[in-house]
Amino acid sequence: MNCIPTKNRLMYSAILLCMAIVASGQVELSLTKTSSNDVLYQCYQINLINLAQSEASLAGQNYRLYYSTDGVSLDESSITSMLPDSYLPLKLVQHHHNVDASGFGVLTYDNNLGFINLATDYHLTSNKPLVLKHGVKNTVATLCFDVIEGKEPQFTWAQDHLTQTYATAFNEIALLNGSNLSKGKITEYRVQTGSITATQQPSVMDVSYFPNPFTQSLTIDFNMALKEDATLMVYDLFGTKVRELEVLKGSTSITIDGQNLENGAYTIAITQADGQKSSLKAIKIK
Repeated sequence: MNCIPTKNRLMYSAILLCMAIVASGQVELSLTKTSSNDVLYQCYQINLINLAQSEASLAGQNYRLYYSTDGVSLDESSITSMLPDSYLPLKLVQHHHNVDASGFGVLTYDNNLGFINLATDYHLTSNKPLVLKHGVKNTVATLCFDVIEGKEPQFTWAQDHLTQTYATAFNEIALLNGSNLSKGKITEYRVQTGSITATQQPSVMDVSYFPNPFTQSLTIDFNMALKEDATLMVYDLFGTKVRELEVLKGSTSITIDGQNLENGAYTIAITQADGQKSSLKAIKIK
């Protein structure tokens, strides 16, 4: 399975953890901080939980994760597989540190992105797959980061509704049914740092936009119809507001006329009356 971002987007990529997928199942993917008193060296576990009632056998996996490189760096030597010998050694396929993706990404830290791609495959002839029982947490890998004092690592799993502008491939797992492989559906993505847990799920303010870069106009599509009126602000590279638009309740999209905008990078902030927010970056060209 090809989980490599397209060439023209790779230079803007940061951490991802992609998994190779198999049968129809539902799993929760989480990144959980391990207990430690060392604030300058923080470790995390990659976990899978089978949400389906029936058991599922795990096959190939690709894990992709973005992280903020603000005071944080991955210790590549710390990456450890927790899978049995029936799986290939966990491979660090890609690691990009401190990439500037300003104007191309959708994350709040896209000016200092890190990107990880970890992958492993299952030996189909071994007959010893890891069986994912319903509701049981399975740790598949651990990894650690050097952290400057006072900084807190930030992570985002690579998935199509949050990080589609960085790459074309996302977290994947394969499930095994006899000798048949099928795609495992990841229904929940969690990142837990200390006492804070963030569950990444689509909301009304998840958006897609096209084309980017744009010349005449930029169309923004919402994940679902807006539940409240919203305000759209367009800011230039220096943070100056250059456009303000009202988006009415029930809208599913809005188009920004860019003919009078100067060429360059823009930040677009959309705030709904109930407080939901979305932010994106776009580039205007000739």
